Amino acid sequence: MSLVTPRKGYKKEKLKNLCKFSSGEFLPVTQQQKGNIPVFGGNGINGFHNKSITKNPTIIIGRVGAYCGSIHISKEQCWITDNAIFINSLNEEINIDFLFRYLLKININRLAETAAQPKISQSILRNIVILYPDVKEQQKIATILSNVDNLIESTEKVITHSTKVKKGLMQKLLTRGIGHTKFKKVPWLFGKEIEIPEEWEVNEIQNHVEVTTGSKNTQDRVQNGKYPFYVRSQKIERIDSFSFDEESVLTAGDGVGTGKVFHYVNEKFDLHQRAYKISNFSKNLNGFYFFYYFKRNFFARAMSMNANASVDSIRMDTITKMQILIPPLSEQQKISSILSNIDSKITSQEQYKEKLEKLKKSLMQKLLTGEVRV
Repeated sequence: MSLVTPRKGYKKEKLKNLCKFSSGEFLPVTQQQKGNIPVFGGNGINGFHNKSITKNPTIIIGRVGAYCGSIHISKEQCWITDNAIFINSLNEEINIDFLFRYLLKININRLAETAAQPKISQSILRNIVILYPDVKEQQKIATILSNVDNLIESTEKVITHSTKVKKGLMQKLLTRGIGHTKFKKVPWLFGKEIEIPEEWEVNEIQNHVEVTTGSKNTQDRVQNGKYPFYVRSQKIERIDSFSFDEESVLTAGDGVGTGKVFHYVNEKFDLHQRAYKISNFSKNLNGFYFFYYFKRNFFARAMSMNANASVDSIRMDTITKMQILIPPLSEQQKISSILSNIDSKITSQEQYKEKLEKLKKSLMQKLLTGEVRV
């Protein structure tokens, strides 16, 4: 953010002329007394206490270490530990919500002293120069940004709830199915038994799919191409050629992506030579059903078959000999449809949240600099 010349109607001032800072007080977790007053450290609330050292809303700034320069706001009485600095009085020209967002925008961490470890001092904070309009406009700016924050927060709650619902449905649908009243016991992981619908079968994956590996290694791939390349991690790179275009489920054979599962349908792609491609599904196995089933059960099955109880490296026979519960094909399709619909809703909400975060970033830049006036 440029601080050279204030826009018309904006003032330019050092924080030492607008507010006063104080250091927090030592309070280890073992000395916190039962109460409902939040205790702020360098990275936000780390407990609760029965006493406070503030009476008014305040801004808390991480003072030292990994959270040096992190910014938090408390609208209620609170305790601040010696890992943070806080504002104990504020000039009436400044709205606290505006200042909070302004400090977030300028990234105080970049001003830290770097000796033994990063550190922000009161002297550094006092000499920060800010630009600000009159207090009414500050309030309007803070309200706009707060509204976007509220939308982001509510969207996060929807995503969290939908993810929780999906997890519960996967547990139920992939073991109990839809509308069954008769069940049978079958051997399962770690010597246990589970109950499944009488109509379901238990079989090894290798009897219903083909498991192969990729062919390209790190040196073979060309970046920034048209086609996705699965690189044994959560990251999907792009290359300029492809080797496969059939419906496939992909998982890593080793590395940081171990245990992650991806599903490709109607898409050309390639994969690393230490990644596995599961494809050519039998006529009795729906690809979407397999993806959800495999994604939910693979990690536990891999651990049960690995002598070292680790999935840092997965052998092919760990996959091929994994057992799968197979409902009638029509029920597989219903289960897949239910889970796919929830996935679509979660994806839609995640995309909406991403748009809101981009909007917030743009608004912060335009409103806090005076590029756009309200």
